[in-house]
Amino acid sequence: MNGYEDLVDNVAAQALSQSLPRVLTVATSIRDDSLATLVKLELMGYWEDNPEMSADVVVPEYRTVAGNWYDDYGRRFLVQDEKIAFVNEIRLRQGVAELEGYSTATQVLSMRQPSYAEAIRDSLKVNVSVFQFHANTICQVLANIRVHILEELAQRQEAIAAVRISKQEPGDDIILVKPQLYGVGIDLRALWRRTLGSKG
Repeated sequence: MNGYEDLVDNVAAQALSQSLPRVLTVATSIRDDSLATLVKLELMGYWEDNPEMSADVVVPEYRTVAGNWYDDYGRRFLVQDEKIAFVNEIRLRQGVAELEGYSTATQVLSMRQPSYAEAIRDSLKVNVSVFQFHANTICQVLANIRVHILEELAQRQEAIAAVRISKQEPGDDIILVKPQLYGVGIDLRALWRRTLGSKG
């Protein structure tokens, strides 16, 4: 089994928080800055304090989850106009280790997204404060990330095949990530695009 096959098997079988550090090592070995940047973003999250987060970086569409907005009294914002249905979707910025932790939950998750909420208030005159979605949707996000990483590896098969990859032993450390929740906004539709960019 060459380096490429071994790495692909690892990414396919292991938790992303365990396999992505190996991908990062390989990306460094083959001097592939693009792959290294992607892996660092997926590991540490698409946050403003991540050194890899630049003005050109957009939170990928494959990190989208659908849910509902609620106000502080638990009342749901019912979106009846299909033209603004996009407000019931956000793209998760958290690193893969944090997402894996969330995916084990069995209940609905709630996240405060102040800038999204502010945009809804300013544009639609509706007060909301909490975005809720079911934890099982994160499993799909993690699957999407895994597929994207495998596709990126496939594009570099020849270079990776020549790399000797050491075996990862059980209990190896993973990268520690710091949970944060940020957002940006102005115009409602522009906000949903802009929050996918460089600011957290």
